[in-house]
Amino acid sequence: MPSPPLSPESINQLQEHDPKIKSRRGYKRWKGVCLTLIEGQSAEDAALELGIHPRTVEKHQKRYRDEGLAAFNDRMTGRRGPRLLTAEQEAAFFAEHLHAAQDGHVLRASYLYSEYVSLIGKPCCLTTLYKALNRNGWSKKCLALATPRVTRQQKRHRSARDCVALSTTGVQSVQKMVELLSYITAVAKRPIKLFFQDEARFGRISQPIRCWSPVGKRPVIPSQLIRQYTYAYGARSALKTAPLSHWSC
Repeated sequence: MPSPPLSPESINQLQEHDPKIKSRRGYKRWKGVCLTLIEGQSAEDAALELGIHPRTVEKHQKRYRDEGLAAFNDRMTGRRGPRLLTAEQEAAFFAEHLHAAQDGHVLRASYLYSEYVSLIGKPCCLTTLYKALNRNGWSKKCLALATPRVTRQQKRHRSARDCVALSTTGVQSVQKMVELLSYITAVAKRPIKLFFQDEARFGRISQPIRCWSPVGKRPVIPSQLIRQYTYAYGARSALKTAPLSHWSC
């Protein structure tokens, strides 16, 4: 039995709904309805073009007749267990951590998970927390780094200090050159010992991480370049077994 024709208004709504479909299954449902109800193809021809069963095309037609454009939306499949918290309890839970996210505190998933488990009173899957974050409009994003700026007074102080240092550099360079030549001369008179040397550098670096915060808000934290480091030197002689080591900061 052929399906009743669509009204011109329904045809326009159906054709304009194409860009709003995001999933592949929804597009196939929409395409099958268009081929059968607008272009007049049979369910067998539409199924052959779409690579699905003719009975599936007929189900899509019936679903569109009953639900309208909502028939092209994907339905949640699988078993849905009970929610551990109500919508009001979840909103109150994330409202407690909203001020911390706005003040620049780094909210990791491990911290939110521990707080969430302590609230519900029993362990749960980490995916449960991710779904709750998504329902309440939270997302994971990089931090906005606020690097401290140098003031004009600090710049003038540095310029004056550099000028004083440049004025004394010439005299100090001559003195250091004389000391270095005398040291090289004294070392050249000693017997030669062959050493194999290597070094390593250990230091701290600034490495921002990602954290959770509400959509549209990005935590801002103060940041600076870390310059703490130390060097480790090691040397071994080919004739002696005892190695030499030295640490330098």
